[in-house]
Amino acid sequence: MFKMMPALKYIAVSTLLLAPSAFSATDGALGVTSTFSYNVTITIPERVRISGLQDLAFGQYPGTGDVRQDDDVCVYSNTSGGNYDVTITGDGAGSAFTIASGGNTIPYRVFWNDVTGTAGQAEAATGVTLSARTAAHRTSTTCSGGNTANIDILMEEGNVQSKPNGSYSGVVTIVIEPN
Repeated sequence: MFKMMPALKYIAVSTLLLAPSAFSATDGALGVTSTFSYNVTITIPERVRISGLQDLAFGQYPGTGDVRQDDDVCVYSNTSGGNYDVTITGDGAGSAFTIASGGNTIPYRVFWNDVTGTAGQAEAATGVTLSARTAAHRTSTTCSGGNTANIDILMEEGNVQSKPNGSYSGVVTIVIEPN
């Protein structure tokens, strides 16, 4: 048993020296010089940000055809891989994607794309999370002045053409969450 003690002591000292969490602040000794050492730590939580959005003003309906507008936006995520979830809702009844004028409403469809432009976009259902979106900017919360994603709003001819005149408006809410 006595012969094992030096080996156990060596293992215990090695473990303490190798484990950074075991280090604690120590006062320096009195002398010509004195040295003080301590740990410095910080925890950075997952963060996301969406920016660069513009209001979508469709103008006057031309009388025929679908109308659509899209907007390239900046999505930042500090998660590994730049992954995020997006949930989109409207302000119609039950968070529906509708715009309104008085008691009249016009439904619209919403699409999200992980990259700029509309090619390869996914249709969003109100309040349903589109999970594991990719390609968020990972080093700049403003995407270094560029964009990384796209939102597209489509109003179909059959939903617009027969509506009474008026100025229709609504709100789309986009929630970005770390993934």
